[in-house]
Amino acid sequence: MFIAPQQDWAAYQTRAAKEEAAWVRSLGTAERFAIYADLFATVWRAHKNRGRGDWEALDRWSWKQKLAVRLRCAEAYQRLDEIHNGRASAEDAG
Repeated sequence: MFIAPQQDWAAYQTRAAKEEAAWVRSLGTAERFAIYADLFATVWRAHKNRGRGDWEALDRWSWKQKLAVRLRCAEAYQRLDEIHNGRASAEDAG
């Protein structure tokens, strides 16, 4: 039976935290400022470009894509229930 992979982000963060902290401590002032400046420039460009384009259309498209994926997943899980239990999951809902 195929099960979609699950990510254990808490375990990842626990394992990576020490390495990340050590990396940050190893940076010099100039390197830290370069990272800050790069992040600031990225956010500033995004802010300036926010007026360009149809952001509402992009949000609607994104929502439709998300909904389509969720509906496909729900349908797949319903089929899986039918295969394993020999009946539709809607019959068990009541």
